[in-house]
Amino acid sequence: MAETGINSGRKNVISGLNKNLLILHFTVFIWGFTGILGQAITISAVNLVWYRVLIATLSLFLYFKFNKTAFKIEAKTVRKLAFTGALVGGHWILFFASIKLSTIPVALVCLSSITLFTAIFEPLINKTRISKMEIVAGILIIIGIILIFKFESKYTKGIISGLVSAILASLFSIINSRFVKKMDAPVIAFYELSGALLWITIYLFATGGLAEFAIPNLSDIG
Repeated sequence: MAETGINSGRKNVISGLNKNLLILHFTVFIWGFTGILGQAITISAVNLVWYRVLIATLSLFLYFKFNKTAFKIEAKTVRKLAFTGALVGGHWILFFASIKLSTIPVALVCLSSITLFTAIFEPLINKTRISKMEIVAGILIIIGIILIFKFESKYTKGIISGLVSAILASLFSIINSRFVKKMDAPVIAFYELSGALLWITIYLFATGGLAEFAIPNLSDIG
């Protein structure tokens, strides 16, 4: 009986590890594929992200309606999530700008510096202990970025955009870790993406970007 229980426990652990490994690989695939689409789509990074968050917001709204999910929350929380959405919007705009100003591999390497920035910011924001392993991993990533700077100096603007994108993504993930303890992830995503849509629209209006707003061609829509 005891041996059967141990074997069953081992199988559950292995099953859990395999599941997490598959999720990790799928996440890496999504990040890489997002970069490919960002380079293939011809409209500017700002316009691209505006369409992106619009589609995501509408999709989540329809999802809530279809599943009859309650997603109304306090106005105070809505404001917090909307401001967090500014980080989301800024992160995506700079990420796609990095791709268009350099290459997909350069942008993704810069984005991997999230590990270092999170290791620095999280102890300051959440008052937690500094992770030595994350610092070491982050330093190795920075060394890789320095090497890219050395051999690919023509991509300076793209690298800077990628690094700032990573900083915003790090701050977003740290702040988001507080919200996920209190609310469901789809509800958080809906209000943050709505906030991103609002801030990007305001930015376009303030900079006159609405007058030159690009409508995707058939290839971009595809």
